[in-house]
Amino acid sequence: MLRRTLRVRPRNDTVMDKSGLLALLGADIKRIAREVMTDLQGDLRVSGDALVTGRMSARELAWDGRDLEPGWMRDDTVWIYDSGSTMLRYGEDVSDLFPAGAKLRWKQGGGWLYARVVSADFDEGVVTLTVSGDTVLDAEVDENWFSYDWVPPGWTAGDDGGGWVEAGETWVYETGTSITVSGDKTGKYSREMRVRFQQSATTKYFVIDADPTYDSGADETTIALLGRDGATVADEVISDPAFSYSYAPFAFPFPVTPVELLSSGGVFHGYNVTSTTLSATLDPGCDFLVVFWGARNVDSRIVSITADGVPMSLLNTSNWGKLFYLAAPPTGTFNIVATYSGYINNIAFIYAGLSHVKAADPFRDWGEGGGPFSISLTPLTEGDLVMNFIVVGDYSGTPSDPSAGAEEAVFENYWGTNGCRVKGAWMPASDETETVTWTWGHQQVAVALRPA
Repeated sequence: MLRRTLRVRPRNDTVMDKSGLLALLGADIKRIAREVMTDLQGDLRVSGDALVTGRMSARELAWDGRDLEPGWMRDDTVWIYDSGSTMLRYGEDVSDLFPAGAKLRWKQGGGWLYARVVSADFDEGVVTLTVSGDTVLDAEVDENWFSYDWVPPGWTAGDDGGGWVEAGETWVYETGTSITVSGDKTGKYSREMRVRFQQSATTKYFVIDADPTYDSGADETTIALLGRDGATVADEVISDPAFSYSYAPFAFPFPVTPVELLSSGGVFHGYNVTSTTLSATLDPGCDFLVVFWGARNVDSRIVSITADGVPMSLLNTSNWGKLFYLAAPPTGTFNIVATYSGYINNIAFIYAGLSHVKAADPFRDWGEGGGPFSISLTPLTEGDLVMNFIVVGDYSGTPSDPSAGAEEAVFENYWGTNGCRVKGAWMPASDETETVTWTWGHQQVAVALRPA
């Protein structure tokens, strides 16, 4: 097949009328392309992980004629030296072919050079490619190729950055969940992209939570962020900003397996007891046990609570309702036993077996209190589970149902014909503050459990 290639390389001191030249040659270029495509037949096969781009016709298999090699696509438009870190590409606006992080290779001085795209900016018929990697030489540029692979064949420009691309701009705190960037960046960033930066020597990771918005009056773009591992944007300098098009760039915290409620149960005991035994059954997979114990103002009488003989830890200090917990509890059926220093009346228990709880640091936040029965837990993150408990410690009244959200669900509710009553509820947490509210009761305890 005859290949006709036209290359125009102006001298550095020559001003070229690009629009006039393109208008003069446009008809011939189209005619040559049609003649070449007329006899083109066969199958298109691509080796490697290259992303194929091109324009397809419904009438015939046609595309923009780009040569392919494993991992690389050729750009037949000449690139021209501009500086040690910039090259010029004359013609139409094809800056979208060269997103930040794309890989480039070209020949100068008889050898291959490699670099990443930092930015591709179009202005008056010229795309300026700003690159990071090998230095662009003040010599003719030949054999222009680009790639979207992390590490395309032959790549020698150092570490690929693990999928991360330096932002090359200043990010500024706006709120705990958003930043601003000067200029219109709506074409650079989009929802679900990954970003990272440093504050106070800590690397923080985020997902872009919504498509960015541009304020033309302020000439700045606002980017909403969803933190990973509880990250928030602090009101301080942001350094080393970077972004990624990859779902899982290097070191990015994967979405966690959320905490789940697998098993639950309860019991009510009446009068004059010195201990209380609750038979519990935990399903396989439970790795955390929570027990809520309710009584009326008998704080000094409770000595211990054990699960299958293993002491449980106490979280809070309330006289009316106490929350105990144990990591790595037994599974199957076993006894939870509470021991008191004297006789006690009207005791109610409920328990919950959970999975995927971070044993070393299980509680992201917790609170307790009397009326008003509203406790806010913040900050929460993806995968957290909110549990809240209420106790009524007298002979009248029934604990209300909670009103913390549409997904709130009561999982256990125990009381006798009179005396103490306890109720427990749960809901999956979002990335926002959660407030749990009860309209009637004597004591509330609310916790947010952290996923492993």
